[in-house]
Amino acid sequence: MDEARAVLGRIRRIDALQRERAGAVALLAEVERLVLEARALLDAEDGDDQASRALGRAHGGAAERTRKAMMAM
Repeated sequence: MDEARAVLGRIRRIDALQRERAGAVALLAEVERLVLEARALLDAEDGDDQASRALGRAHGGAAERTRKAMMAM
């Protein structure tokens, strides 16, 4: 479950950066790391449906909020 904690932590950092109105470069770097950590989570869970659903729930719209924040800059 370390992988799941890493994903959730990264999502929280992205949310914090958005609240702070961080620049697009900082947000993109965090999103890139999020993708790597999400892949590690799926690999650890053998890419099964349960892990995919958990990742979807954990995601909580962070990618959409990041996209909107980057578009607003």
